[in-house]
Amino acid sequence: MADLSKIAILLTSHPKQQKWWEPVLLSLERYPGPLVLAYDDIDLAAIPFRILSRFEGFAPTGHPAGALGQSSGELTCLREGFRAVTKLDVDIDYVLKLGFDEPPWRWRNIVKLAEQLEAEGLDCIDCETRIIFGRPGPFLKAMELSDVAARKGGSAEGYWTTSLGRLKLKRLRIDDREWWEKTLGLIHLQGEYAANAGQKNSWSWTIGELWPRKVK
Repeated sequence: MADLSKIAILLTSHPKQQKWWEPVLLSLERYPGPLVLAYDDIDLAAIPFRILSRFEGFAPTGHPAGALGQSSGELTCLREGFRAVTKLDVDIDYVLKLGFDEPPWRWRNIVKLAEQLEAEGLDCIDCETRIIFGRPGPFLKAMELSDVAARKGGSAEGYWTTSLGRLKLKRLRIDDREWWEKTLGLIHLQGEYAANAGQKNSWSWTIGELWPRKVK
């Protein structure tokens, strides 16, 4: 059985998702492996210590929040996040990438992803860039095939698919949201909150930033 203490969880986020962080961290209480934060902002200065103290690794993009755009911002978070996972002080067998607005209430079942990966000779199990599971080294190579921060046009999902293909990584893509909900207990907090309020998903971004960066 896979050792959860050697499976890192990479949480990617934007300042406008801050409202959902604490429910995600609540779901991850007692998780034995390291947590890594990849953050689309210049630095981590605006984030409270009670949040940062839960993480063993950090990876701000180094760019102002949102300046890279949605696609390049997401890809840069992935690149910097996977880089931070490979630099952890502990040995890591696998990494699970999630958005910092989807609490994995059944993280105990991450071991099933590892077992499936090994049994089927896979390099990656994913739901495109929303959820990614596998070994961090090959994922970092995929994100370094080109300068994702300078990339113009195209989707993050398109880059991900193309890069895995170029590296000849064996991938199992699972788009079924209910499968991920059942397996890992995931629920998209931003989307469900907006739906309950009778709003589109984009509305929840307008209320999500709790700790704005102080302007000097």
